[in-house]
Amino acid sequence: MHKAAYARETFLTRLYGLDNLPTLPLVVSQVLAIVQDPEFNIRDLQRVIESDPPLAAKVLKVANSAYYSRKNPAKSIDDAIVALGMEGICSVCSTIEIISAFSGFDDWLFDRNQLWKHSVATGLLAESMAKREGIPTKSSMFLAGLLHDIGWIVLDVIAPDFLANALWAGYQSREWSTHLERALIGIDHAEAGGLFLKSWGLPDDIITLVRWHHNTRALPNAMPELYLLEAANSLSPFEFSLNPAQVSFHPELLYRTMPGSTNDAHDELKERYAKDIERVAEQTEEALSWLDS
Repeated sequence: MHKAAYARETFLTRLYGLDNLPTLPLVVSQVLAIVQDPEFNIRDLQRVIESDPPLAAKVLKVANSAYYSRKNPAKSIDDAIVALGMEGICSVCSTIEIISAFSGFDDWLFDRNQLWKHSVATGLLAESMAKREGIPTKSSMFLAGLLHDIGWIVLDVIAPDFLANALWAGYQSREWSTHLERALIGIDHAEAGGLFLKSWGLPDDIITLVRWHHNTRALPNAMPELYLLEAANSLSPFEFSLNPAQVSFHPELLYRTMPGSTNDAHDELKERYAKDIERVAEQTEEALSWLDS
């Protein structure tokens, strides 16, 4: 059997036979179900958050943080929902619960904090870019950004032997790519993340964004959200050391921002979104401070 094929088969066997990876936090599942219901009731959302006292305390702390500069402090979860908005409350709950779910796993082969900082910033930036350019999205861009590199943690937990060999090969060649991942591990981190999130029962559009965020060209009719995520991943103010340098920008995004631009527009887009990137950096630092409270 070919080395890559053997590695892939071994990885899949471990993935499907492993039960110590965390499941989707119940609160996140419930919050997503509520906000995706066109007839959702804010009281239902309030009850879900209040059912988890530690989360409720952190949500209130976030709503009353200096970043949101409220004149009147939020004294209840209802006040917090008003202060943060629906997208904000979803982002806060997702960040706190999902990162906490993986906190029990040691950092073996890379800096987990670096990955989460990059991921939170990517989600915030993708969300900001979509709003600024008026590009409609069907998916939660923040959640997709938060989870887009989750495959690295999956690989680190269940296939550290294969990942270690790949990291060493990448260090020697001084380059990193999803092609190298597939050649040495039998699977790349994007596909690993997509397979893992499928077990979480997340919506198919989120899984698609995670699965293809480094390979948009493989999908002829890729949705605009995929290009937004790939661009935000590249423009994120916090780099992740294993992030492959493969970027293509969606024609619609380029047309709306800089008519006549080409896929070599990385520097131009970075300049255009400079203020967004700066704001996202501040938001990310604030967001991660919630976990320490």
